[in-house]
Amino acid sequence: MADYVYNGFWFSPEATYDRKCIKLAEQRVSGKVTVELAPGYCRGVSMNVHGGYVPQDAVRVKAEAEKTNNFSWNGG
Repeated sequence: MADYVYNGFWFSPEATYDRKCIKLAEQRVSGKVTVELAPGYCRGVSMNVHGGYVPQDAVRVKAEAEKTNNFSWNGG
């Protein structure tokens, strides 16, 4: 979403569609994740999860994220 803001496309149909998709995906999410954002990377700092999420899921998500982006996880 940051690229839409940066490029001035926040109100474009694509950005609207992406926001709706994110909102739909968040309907099943509970808990809290704290991340540190800096130019070029995103680092997970802490995670407080409710429901059926297990730490093994975080490892799988981390592995997939590291394959595609510069993402590091430093939390539990």
